[in-house]
Amino acid sequence: MDLREMLSLIARSSREDWNVNTGEQTFHHQFSFERVSSTLHAEAHTGFAVYIPNVSISMEWGLEWREKYDAAWVREFPDKHASGDYLDIFFNHAWVYRAAFVTVDGGGARLPLPNNDSDLVVEKGACDLIKREFPRLCRGGSSSLTFAGVHPRNSER
Repeated sequence: MDLREMLSLIARSSREDWNVNTGEQTFHHQFSFERVSSTLHAEAHTGFAVYIPNVSISMEWGLEWREKYDAAWVREFPDKHASGDYLDIFFNHAWVYRAAFVTVDGGGARLPLPNNDSDLVVEKGACDLIKREFPRLCRGGSSSLTFAGVHPRNSER
């Protein structure tokens, strides 16, 4: 199985195919060192899931890449607070893929990160992947995407 096949498998899987855990230790930490105070910081994902039919495949999400994400399209939502997080895919515990997403509307929806602030296009595969883990993506189908002016495009990842 190559990476494209694995991502497609994940996007097509059902929620029942996954053993989902939140608030548990994932052991995939991201470290940073603050020189001024000589402090080592360890950030981690907040949730993980193992694919039941093939436990070599797992996902982790919630590692923050930006605490306060601001863009014109984010300000279209009633709650203007947004943050940037990662969804990471692992095979045999090795990191193989990372998708960036934005949690918008004060946590109400999670959307794939658009190409840029003026080209509000996301790959359909990214939508499918994020929607797989976060079924509340775009409450009411894709309404959150179109509400913000973000549009999925059919193409390969």
